[in-house]
Amino acid sequence: MTAMTEVELAAKRARLSGRISGDGQPTPTRGVNHIAIEVWDLERSLDFYCGLLGFPLMNVTANRDEPLSTHVNVDIGGSMALSLFDFPHLDRVASEGAGGVMHIAIAADKGRVEEARQRLDEAGRPYQQIGGNLYFPDPDGLTLEFCLTE
Repeated sequence: MTAMTEVELAAKRARLSGRISGDGQPTPTRGVNHIAIEVWDLERSLDFYCGLLGFPLMNVTANRDEPLSTHVNVDIGGSMALSLFDFPHLDRVASEGAGGVMHIAIAADKGRVEEARQRLDEAGRPYQQIGGNLYFPDPDGLTLEFCLTE
């Protein structure tokens, strides 16, 4: 990928803006149901998501696609789950699709953002606070954001 000039960037953004739908019709889908991520150590991840962050564990099952893998769902609110999968019989974390996830933003009120910041402080975990939002890595390096919503 080559660097673009400010003029080229402005032209690109103007071109892309032409794709914005102005018909006012609602999207015919219901939104995101879950986000599936592969983790190195399921127990460590549950300690982080359920223990440190306080998200409830919803269920634990065998992965229907790979019986040697365990699949858990963690309730992250808003009728949305974070699905965690481990593959202990593989020597690597597999990658699917093109590109990568920059971060997962989870909507939270000011009290929940502050609670997470305090828990991260107490656990000695790194984070960055930008405005009212809190960014921090999970045990496998995936960046999470507690996105302030009022």
